[in-house]
Amino acid sequence: MSTDQSSSQAAAKPGASPPSPLKSHDRSYPQYLRHADRVLGLFAILSLMAGGTILIFQIWQTDIHEWVWRLCGNLGALLAFCLFSFGINQLLGRSSSLFARLSHLFLIICLIGCLVVVTLVIWGEADADVAWRAIGTIATLIVVSCIGIAVSKTFVHKQ
Repeated sequence: MSTDQSSSQAAAKPGASPPSPLKSHDRSYPQYLRHADRVLGLFAILSLMAGGTILIFQIWQTDIHEWVWRLCGNLGALLAFCLFSFGINQLLGRSSSLFARLSHLFLIICLIGCLVVVTLVIWGEADADVAWRAIGTIATLIVVSCIGIAVSKTFVHKQ
């Protein structure tokens, strides 16, 4: 009996665990990323609830204050940060190569930088020209890091 037949028979048995879809270079999803994803989800839900509540109260007001729009913009930026971070965690959290793990950390740091720059622009604390250049630089670093991850995964699969 060949190994392919025995493995397919073992997977067909009731109660037998299915073969793992993880490759030898992958690992299970780390516990600290599970906690981080829960916190990111909580912040995303809270920012949606707070933004919606503020906007509902503002509908009933006769005058709309400028800080309301700034606060809602900031909550939207926080929501985008949470969703992008969650996606990056899901895509790169299982990688075991050093380059992919460093790229994961680098992408999260870039997203934090974007959140800080956008917050400064929303509240009028930074010059718009400088902010656009900073966001452009961060976006370029994110794209280069993503390309590096794709190239890294290509080399890992070929070895």
